[in-house]
Formats: sequence, structure tokens, C-alpha cells
Amino acid sequence: MPVVPDDLSDRHLLFAIEQSNYAIRELTKSSARRTASDCIDVMTACIMFYCLSCFQGHQSTALEHLRSGLKILHQLDQDFDPSIEDVQEHPVSLKTLRAIFVTMDVQARGIMSQDMLQTWTKRPNRTFTKPPANFKTFSQARYHFEALYHELLGFMQALDVDPPTGPGAEEYVVGEYVRFQHDFDEMNVRLEVFLARLSHLTSREDRESILGIKLFREQLRVYLRLFKSFDGAKRAREIEWHVEEHDMKIILDLASELLKAPQDLCIPEGAVPGDYYSDNTEPEHISGLEIPAYSRPIFSSNSGILSALWMVAAKSSSSMLRRRAIALMLNYPRREGVWDGVLAGRIAWESLTLEETAVDGVLGANKDKLEERPEVIEDHNKVRDCSIRYVGPRAMEVEFRSLKQWEAGPDVRGVKRTIAW
Repeated sequence: MPVVPDDLSDRHLLFAIEQSNYAIRELTKSSARRTASDCIDVMTACIMFYCLSCFQGHQSTALEHLRSGLKILHQLDQDFDPSIEDVQEHPVSLKTLRAIFVTMDVQARGIMSQDMLQTWTKRPNRTFTKPPANFKTFSQARYHFEALYHELLGFMQALDVDPPTGPGAEEYVVGEYVRFQHDFDEMNVRLEVFLARLSHLTSREDRESILGIKLFREQLRVYLRLFKSFDGAKRAREIEWHVEEHDMKIILDLASELLKAPQDLCIPEGAVPGDYYSDNTEPEHISGLEIPAYSRPIFSSNSGILSALWMVAAKSSSSMLRRRAIALMLNYPRREGVWDGVLAGRIAWESLTLEETAVDGVLGANKDKLEERPEVIEDHNKVRDCSIRYVGPRAMEVEFRSLKQWEAGPDVRGVKRTIAW
């Protein structure tokens, strides 16, 4: 995917770097001299430079800008009263900033290794408003479905990193899932009532709004179904690996319609990632034979399309549906915050290839002997853990471990792949 060149002769880039360095110096100022307004200024700068790093494909740098912003937000919550005039009269809303940081934090945690998560800053405080009795606008409905989605993912991420302990841990986790399910059911009813009141003669923009809301709704539905229970002894949530292919197809069709993609789009038959992408991290080897794109690159803070395609590519049992989802990520280059669709597609393709050639939970064991690709992947051969370690500004090492390898403990290593962009 095209990125902003590392060219210091570009005056706009030079200006951005100078401002970024200035913002970093502001972050190190004594907290005794910093006002609430200063904190909001610096958090806004962190978001700006986070986005700039995402544009350039510098994920590790973007994560550092995000970490700085989250730390300032935590400090603001601890040291200042949100009702003070200095906060209320600032042109940038603290509520808006908080919602942005919550979204970016959930996105970032989704691409971190266990080691990175252990040293990451704590989750930001949430202040989402409760859904109204009736949805009246598309933006209102989307806000609340998106908020519930990020709240649920944040809760699941916390369970994987710092699960609760003690005799009441299981009851607490189950109680939270019951609450999430209840909120989802109520919002789903309100959405159906809202959609039923609409005229059939909706505009293209309205149609895309509806598709975006439904995409979040279907992802929520799947995540809630995947939860089985919480094992207090193991301090781990138990996942239902079987997903309904009907649900996966609905999500894939919604994403395809939003992208205006052809229904028969799929990665080439018999092709493997190595046919198109080099694992060499040197700049002259990175471009290679990249799959041509169907659209121009797009950036957004969050649209939900990439998370939906990743869900299908990672969780579906159907190799065909997964290949379609991977093709959409590769052919429609887009970045949603720190998530890069082309990178996600490449990782998902590597994962699928390893699963298709797995034997008894050992990924890629049958790589040189595979004659026919299986349409359905057995659960013990599925990738359970995908750990990312950044080894350069635009390079990462990804370790894939199957469910069997993951259950055997951290000492059992998986298969590593180097991906550069």
C-alpha cells in the first residue's frame, strides 16, 4: 500500500516532524506547570501525529504517540475536575477526545503481542452515554452500536491480559457478558424499529449508513456467541471455536457491498503469499509483485470494515469465505487507525496457508505435500495466537501458534514470518 515517503526534503513532512518533536517536549513538562487546557492541547497533538504515523505505515511510532496521549488522559482524570471552566470552555471537547482514545486503544491492543500488552498503559476511563429509548438518527444508532462494540472488545482484551481473581471471578465475568447481551438485545430491537420507520426510497448515503450500523451489529452478535465461560482456575475465558457460516457470510456480504466489490473476488487459486510478497525487509525488495488494487487507498479513524473482514478471515471455518475476505483486504487498501488492511490481509493469508497445511496442531507441517486444500479447517489446527513484534519502522515478525500449541503453554513456539511494507 502506498505510504508517505521518508523524504526530509518534503517541507510539509519537515514541518510535521518539527511539530511532533515540540509536542513530545511538551509531554515531558513538569506536571506542576501543566493545566487541564495544556493536557487537552497535547492529547490533540498526539492524535494528529498518531494519524500521521499511520499514514506513513509507521505502526510502532504511532503506538508511541498513542501511549503518550493515554498517559496524559490518565493524568487529567487524576489531577483535574472535568467540570472546571478550563476544560468546559476548551474548543476541543474532552468527551470527544476520550471517545477517540478509547477507540484507538482497542484498535492498538488488537495488533499487540502478549509481551507488548503486559507493558501497555491501562485502559482509559469510559464515559459512554446510555442509548436512548428510540433511535432517531443514523449517527445516533451508529454511535451506540460502535460504543458497545468497543466496550465489549475492551472487556475481552482485559480478560486476556489481566483476568480477575478470587472466588467471585467467574460470576463477575458471566455477569458482565449477560449485561452485554442484554444491552445488545435491547439496541437491536430499537434499531429494527428505527429502520422500519424509514422510507424505502433512501439515498445512497443513507444506505451506506445502514450497512455500517449492521456491520457493527453482526460483529457484536458473533463475539457474544463465541463466549462459552470463564475458567477461574486457568484465569482464561473459554471460546466457542465454531461459528455459524451464515453469520460469516452476512458480514462478508455487508463489507463487500460497502466496498462495492465484485461478488466473485477471491485470492488467486493455488497462490501463496510468497508469490506476491517478499519477506526481505530491504526497501528495494518490499514492493515486488503486490496484488493490484481495485480502489485508491483510504484512511479513516474507524469504520468497522477491516475488523469485520478480519473476523471472517480469522474465525470462519470455510476456506472460501476466508479467501474472499483476504482478497477484499488486499484489493481495497485502507487504513483504519493503526490497522492496515493490506498488512492484515497478508497476515490472514499466511495464517490460512499454515492452517491448511497443518498436521495434528503443527502449523505448516504438510507444506510440501499438500495436494488439495481443505475446505474446512479442524479446530486444533486453527491459529489461536498471532503475536506481532516490530523489527523496523516498516517491518514486523509475526509468530503463529495453533490452538494445540497455545494450550501447551508459552514455551511451545510456533511458526514465524517476517512481513515488510
